[in-house]
Amino acid sequence: MNGERVFNHRERWLLRKRIPGWEVLSGALVLAALAAMLVWVFAQKENYNPAERDLPYWMLAERPVEDRLYRRPLVRWRAPGSAVAGAASGGKVDLGWFPPAVLSGGWALTSRLRRFEKDTLYEKINGEAEKFIKQGFRELQYLSLKSTSKNGADADELAIELFDQGTFAGALGMFSGHRAPERPVRTEGGVMYFSTPAGAIGFHGRFFFRIAGNSSNAAIQAKAGQVVRGFAALPVKERETPLPFRMFTEAMGIDPTRVSFQQNNVFQYDFAKNFWFAQPHPKRPMRFFVHRAETPGAAAKLFQAIALEHGEEFDVLQRTESGVTMRHPFLKTRFRMERSGKLVFGLERVKEAKRADAELKRLASAIEKGSLR
Repeated sequence: MNGERVFNHRERWLLRKRIPGWEVLSGALVLAALAAMLVWVFAQKENYNPAERDLPYWMLAERPVEDRLYRRPLVRWRAPGSAVAGAASGGKVDLGWFPPAVLSGGWALTSRLRRFEKDTLYEKINGEAEKFIKQGFRELQYLSLKSTSKNGADADELAIELFDQGTFAGALGMFSGHRAPERPVRTEGGVMYFSTPAGAIGFHGRFFFRIAGNSSNAAIQAKAGQVVRGFAALPVKERETPLPFRMFTEAMGIDPTRVSFQQNNVFQYDFAKNFWFAQPHPKRPMRFFVHRAETPGAAAKLFQAIALEHGEEFDVLQRTESGVTMRHPFLKTRFRMERSGKLVFGLERVKEAKRADAELKRLASAIEKGSLR
């Protein structure tokens, strides 16, 4: 066999020809220390004195530890997904704000009523909690229902979320953010809502709700409609309806389903907040807007800021201290805005100059009649 090296034909080099004495001594000391530790560990395995490590009995008797842990009270066991005890038998069940009609028609609760506040809202709708809180959220009450006409996996189920947004504007703001242009909005008993393939979304007064079923069928839709009609009995006061909403719907005769409220990021500006919008014609993009500031100075500042930002995108046709007219260079749509006292109002998305003038006069007249100033 050939004795040549296969991978390296060169001579091996010895880099260190001697090892210092201090290095040999330090290595020996380290090995000695490790050996001493092992000897001590093995020697201590049976060396245990309870008196050195445990508290004496007289001290435990003199100062006993009080158990403050919460112990959940015993409840009767039920199979998961079955009706809550008392719901099917007619017993009294806590429904919170929900009308008794939620349990009629062969439906029963599958869980107790759950309540969530600002600090716990993320437990139910993590990712959406901040959006609701910014719109004035106060409390969420949640129920889950199951149809008793079917058994097993085929049974219809319904989840209902009922939010107290504090004000009419807060509930309308959440509803406006959920609205789908292709789904018609209905009003029934003061409840404004639109149907979804498996439920409904709407609001009434300061309450916003979402109803979602586990499938899309006639039974789910019928039950969702029954719950919506039951929400007409929610504790809503007439004075909760804000003046701008009444101005658009009563003084101007605009359909309530075409009035919306946007609390933040109006016109995509982070400084513009709390604007009311109304689209008078469903097939025309033109819409009115109204904002009521805290002071005339705040209104003037907001007016100047919006005019300045819009001027980067629009061509300014006319500008005064209290009004501005702009036109988009490509879409050819006009933007009209005026300021009066605490109000900033106007219209957008209209092409004809005469029509813009007439509609703005109509809005100004409604503001005067509605005592919005």
